[in-house]
Amino acid sequence: MAVQALVVEDDRSATDLNRILEADRDIATGSPCSFARLSDEVRIRRPDIVVMLPDQQSHALAAIEQLMAQQPVPILVVGDGSLSRAQAIGAGAIEVVTKPAGDPASEAAFRQLVRTVSSVNVIRHIRGRARVGRPPRVLPVVGIAASTGGPQAVIEVLRGLADLRAAVMVVQHLHPDFIATFRDWIERDSPLPVELALNGTALEPGRVYLAPPDVHLKLAAGRKTVLDPEPLTLHRPSADVLFQSLAKHAGSNSVGVLLTGMGDDGAAGLLAMRSAGATTIAQDEHSSIVYGMPQAAERLGAAGKVLPLEQIASAIVRAVRMVALIGD
Repeated sequence: MAVQALVVEDDRSATDLNRILEADRDIATGSPCSFARLSDEVRIRRPDIVVMLPDQQSHALAAIEQLMAQQPVPILVVGDGSLSRAQAIGAGAIEVVTKPAGDPASEAAFRQLVRTVSSVNVIRHIRGRARVGRPPRVLPVVGIAASTGGPQAVIEVLRGLADLRAAVMVVQHLHPDFIATFRDWIERDSPLPVELALNGTALEPGRVYLAPPDVHLKLAAGRKTVLDPEPLTLHRPSADVLFQSLAKHAGSNSVGVLLTGMGDDGAAGLLAMRSAGATTIAQDEHSSIVYGMPQAAERLGAAGKVLPLEQIASAIVRAVRMVALIGD
């Protein structure tokens, strides 16, 4: 059955958006409506999702709060950057996005987002906040590990993670004397701030935490870092130890990425993450300097996706967006 989408906008300019939504013929929009008619149209048409294109921020926020208090329905706001995402989500919207750029890929991604949002189980709340039958929103965590050839690969991935709403924990096999230099190097090229991880730090979204030398970097309860010399392993820090801690303390709210490197460190940990419901990604053979660690993960069935290096950052962004949508 087609997803029933109700498009609501201020200036009757949604015809193009209707075309985009209906391109695959599994989303039906009908006629767009005004904000003044929204409540009546939702009651009559009972849509699976409301897609808002507000001309005025006040229109959108008032409409979201009214719907979520009286006729709760998943709401996706299509803005131009002027609408506060925090305010819209606080009022009850599921997500705020920009209108598709006009190319087939962005239009297809937008339709997939509409399908995903339409399945979110929102319930009535007197102040209009969207609440779904899941635990409260938690901070997504991305774990990235690499060895031989890894510094360049890690930098390539980080370059594509601007504005990521997740914390990033990185394990790179390097001689201890080179870790500080590596941190300075990736900080110059990373759009996200980079720091050497400290023990007991509460993770923050949009920050990169690099494992220091001679200790394992782990995630603990409460989204805090742990630096631990145990267990004694061939590699310290170890990708396996990081990934296993993510499986235990972040589960499906995490993303594991295993990049180029010699040996098999990280394969077992990535499998633990996948078993816990996380998104797991391994770099493909063609783009790897050494196809040891990613290949071990692929053979073990630990990698949900095997991708060329240039596609990994966008895959992380999509996975984090899905965590944000379903983890509220």
